[in-house]
Amino acid sequence: MKKIGHFLLAVFLLMALVGGISCQSKTAQYTTATPEGTIRLYLNAQCQLDAEKVAQCFVKEAREKARTDAEQGFKQIYSFSVEKVKIKVVSQTDDTAKVEVRCDKIVSPLWSKGEYRDVYKDQVNEFDLVKQDGEWLIKAPK
Repeated sequence: MKKIGHFLLAVFLLMALVGGISCQSKTAQYTTATPEGTIRLYLNAQCQLDAEKVAQCFVKEAREKARTDAEQGFKQIYSFSVEKVKIKVVSQTDDTAKVEVRCDKIVSPLWSKGEYRDVYKDQVNEFDLVKQDGEWLIKAPK
């Protein structure tokens, strides 16, 4: 019986390790080299509830506000995820881009400790991006 328990534990740990590596490499493949990559990084940062990573997706002059806004918002959230993500570049020049994101957003409020979640189906957001120092970054909202 102990051998089976140890075997199952080893299999579980191996799956967790491989799963963790898989998630990390999936996130690492996105960069700010393209408008789509920046938006994927932004969505991943939101799902991780990581205000610093969210801020890094914005133009330099908007990062501090993006960080503080994200920190304030994340204080109210237990978890956040997106599903069925579709990213469409609506227009793009050498240094500007407009990107449309369509997805389902799943939010679990902090008070629920994950027991409750709101699902917002087929949400559409538009982002204006600019190329700054070779990176595509989200412009500050007006």
